[in-house]
Amino acid sequence: MKKNIEELINKYLDNELDPAGVNELNNLLTDDEDSLKELKAYKTVEHALREMELDDAPAGTTPRVMHRIATAKKAKSSNWFFKAVISFFITGIAASLFIAIKNYHPSDKEIIPQQTVDSVSNFIGEKTHIFSSIFSGDDVKLIGTVVTLLLIVTGYFIFETHRNFRNKLKSL
Repeated sequence: MKKNIEELINKYLDNELDPAGVNELNNLLTDDEDSLKELKAYKTVEHALREMELDDAPAGTTPRVMHRIATAKKAKSSNWFFKAVISFFITGIAASLFIAIKNYHPSDKEIIPQQTVDSVSNFIGEKTHIFSSIFSGDDVKLIGTVVTLLLIVTGYFIFETHRNFRNKLKSL
């Protein structure tokens, strides 16, 4: 019921009510003192807004803002580290896909995913025996430490880039 009254009040203030709607609103307002107070508050606010003077923006504001936006886009980006990390991961994914495609030998007409995975695993095991020595013992800790450090530095650069962008927006 409250929603119906609010809808009728809004339509009344926007001059969208027909005579039947005005009669319905009058009947609802006579029964509900709070809705009558709400209508009076809405009318007060609407009157204050209509009486408000509007100030124009100073001359040349739009060209100045557009110039700042254009120069901000031309500013040299300092996210080279982030691009390098992303490039490293993309290169790794592309190399993995290349190895998988190269080792795929469709000997049957039926494709069996497990055989494909096994052939790729065998190829990686045969050709890259270095991985077994790298990922054993203290080397794993070293690699984990390096990857963690890279993630922390990447997070720092992302945070700084966001902070600089926010500050540029505030200065506009």
